Amino acid sequence: MGKFNCPIVNGRLTSKFGWRDIGRGKEWHQGVDLADQTPGKKVPVYASAGGEVVWAAPLSSYGNSVRIIHIVNGKTYETNYAHLDKITVKKGQRVKQGEQIGIMGNTGGSFGVHLHFEIHNGRYAPSQPNAIDPMKWIELITCKPLTNSSTSISPSQPSINNKIGYKIDSNAKAFRIHTDAFKSKSDAQKAQKNFVSKGYLKYAEVFGNDKDGYRLQSGKYLSQKDAETAGKKMLDAKVIGYASIIGSKS
Repeated sequence: MGKFNCPIVNGRLTSKFGWRDIGRGKEWHQGVDLADQTPGKKVPVYASAGGEVVWAAPLSSYGNSVRIIHIVNGKTYETNYAHLDKITVKKGQRVKQGEQIGIMGNTGGSFGVHLHFEIHNGRYAPSQPNAIDPMKWIELITCKPLTNSSTSISPSQPSINNKIGYKIDSNAKAFRIHTDAFKSKSDAQKAQKNFVSKGYLKYAEVFGNDKDGYRLQSGKYLSQKDAETAGKKMLDAKVIGYASIIGSKS
């Protein structure tokens, strides 16, 4: 993480990367589907990283689509943003990370308002041989739109609910909390002891690295509601700024 940001503010993951069956038989999903917390709401879509727009037009089942080439540490990546209601950039345009490129929509082979988002390790190609799992590169809470003056800002957070992101697998039975990043590993370790001793969490472990930052992961909760309650308790106490609820099968 760290090279790319989530392309929408306060997003939720509705379909993950990999094999899936959504009524059309088993198919390979070469990206992830993201939607607003309010189902059906069309929201701005932002460039996940800075680069050059190489496609800004309808594209088969993708509907209205934007593709951007990025050079990160000398390496080429390409992102794809599909099913847009409106495209707000042009081919050949250079964009900054967080610059608006469109509006989420329901065009092409889509079953509802959402953003289909892809990251390619290298250039985009037919059959998407270079597609990689975007959720290994972004977190749902990392969208940072640019203002008109091109200054990076944090997304507005009008309520506690908008400070919680979600990454829930289908048939999830275990739920954990990921906090936002701390300034250093030692700060995360201090928070780990503090959160447990004060009863915010029954268990916490530190994960991350110097480049992307260090976060805390809670122990396992048996319901999403229990994880949300614990996350909101820490947000109310202002000991964290954001929380991601992670749901898995174990």
